[in-house]
Amino acid sequence: MQAFLNRCAEIEEVLAQVYRELAAVYAADHALEAIWLNMADDESEHAREIHLAKRLLRDDLIVREQVPDAQIRKLLFRAHKILAKVRRSVLPVKEALRLSLHLEDEFRQVHVLCAVRFADSAVQKIFERLGRADREHVARLAEYCRLFAAREKAQGSESVPA
Repeated sequence: MQAFLNRCAEIEEVLAQVYRELAAVYAADHALEAIWLNMADDESEHAREIHLAKRLLRDDLIVREQVPDAQIRKLLFRAHKILAKVRRSVLPVKEALRLSLHLEDEFRQVHVLCAVRFADSAVQKIFERLGRADREHVARLAEYCRLFAAREKAQGSESVPA
């Protein structure tokens, strides 16, 4: 179980790096930069919370895994692949926004499944907070996309499909 939680924390840490990279690339758009920097900070905090859960965890408190370890490994591989992509090339802003939305939605679904069910309410609450934070990220990105689309429409360009 410790290895499972280590992979979950690593996913959060890699996502924080992805968002910091995107914030640096789009620093001229202060609103978008602020969103991505805030999300990066949140992801770093999520990793710290998962490490806290590890310290609180006793194997006898686990009820059942709902997300197979293979799925977590796949998500971790995907997160590293995305980080490599954003480091080697500048994504068009629309692609970066779509990618961020899809990432957050994908990881929100994992958190909604509560990756692991715990009998310990303190640990359970940590994973519930992660899911709520992901929903907030999706909402912030979606709002930015609406503003971006309105700005693009006013300029005569195509909007960001979600």
